[in-house]
Amino acid sequence: MIALEEDKRIIRETIAKGAKEGRFAGRKALIFGCTLYARDIREALQEQGICLSAILDNNPQKANGTCLGVPVYLPKRYFEENTGEVTVILCSKYHREMAAQLNELGCGSE
Repeated sequence: MIALEEDKRIIRETIAKGAKEGRFAGRKALIFGCTLYARDIREALQEQGICLSAILDNNPQKANGTCLGVPVYLPKRYFEENTGEVTVILCSKYHREMAAQLNELGCGSE
């Protein structure tokens, strides 16, 4: 399955807007979900000079590995092992559930 060009455009524009607004300044950039769109999100971040630090995923079979050369963590484990400010990018039909999970872990969302 390949991401649609319109979806890629929306991702690029959203990341560019977030970068312009300073949402990534001094923060680690994370993606929640090792999905079809992870590559496009990483590329959009790179276009803005932002390095993708990690990918969060609830699937234990994906965690402890890599996706696109980036480490994949279970969300709880990531926040137990890492400190510092983060910006988590949600790009999934489960975004509401992901946002609720992040709030439970003490990583509020906007």
